[in-house]
Amino acid sequence: MWRCSVDRGDPVSRHGRGRIFCGDVGQNRYEEVDIIVKGGNYGWRAKEGFECYDLKLCHNSSLNDILPIFAYSHHVGKSVTGGYVYRGCESPNLNGLYIFGDFMSGRIMALEEDKRTGNWREKSVCMGDAKTCSFPGLINHHHKFIISFGEDEAGELYFLATTYPSSMSPFGTVFKFVDPSRRAPPGKCKKKPLPVKVRGKMVPFIPRELTLLDPNEKPTRPPPRKIKLPTKPQVTSSQIKPATTAARTTTTTTTTTTTTTTTTTRNTAVKLKEKMPVGKK
Repeated sequence: MWRCSVDRGDPVSRHGRGRIFCGDVGQNRYEEVDIIVKGGNYGWRAKEGFECYDLKLCHNSSLNDILPIFAYSHHVGKSVTGGYVYRGCESPNLNGLYIFGDFMSGRIMALEEDKRTGNWREKSVCMGDAKTCSFPGLINHHHKFIISFGEDEAGELYFLATTYPSSMSPFGTVFKFVDPSRRAPPGKCKKKPLPVKVRGKMVPFIPRELTLLDPNEKPTRPPPRKIKLPTKPQVTSSQIKPATTAARTTTTTTTTTTTTTTTTTRNTAVKLKEKMPVGKK
């Protein structure tokens, strides 16, 4: 599974603009982060991370294989979730850091580039203030399972996490990266979102299921009622015979009534003929 993003580049120098970063979920031992280039060969399945995965394939592999910029063992985490290079304005200390996480361990990590050598080194990311970060056991205040990362139009970073690792789980929280140690000066970060032009008409969307944002919150509207189809009552064997008898009786009555009406009409016609005088028309 790949989770990729495009670096928008440094706001001033444009360094790194257009680079594609991908978090590549490993097989048995390592997770890795790659910078994608056109036609690049990243070693799988001869290599996993920086080491050989298949000895036969590894010895016969090309010398032009592109190694990852970073890899970590499954002692740290077992499923990398690729992130973004921070290029926002509100947290200047994060500029240029590639921030990503691990789905299974819930750990958030960052990579910093050495522009002279092109190498990357890991930097720890502490979730909390200075007092909280002084205790390693209290650094993670977010949900464990990190599903995805994202950025807004201003370059600020977010990540989505949940407490239950399932695609059917209705629970999840969006977190925003904020560096309290250094904030941008007030009034500097003013991003005006671009208007979006839509050609088609607006399509109304009515969810069929309620999305529960907080277990303690009350739903904003009641869930839609399910339509119950009418069911036929079960007919026992004792009820079948009377129904058949009644049908036969009704048929007989109708036939008798029709016969009586016909007979009356014929008698009336005979009487009219008898009253007419003979020889007159």
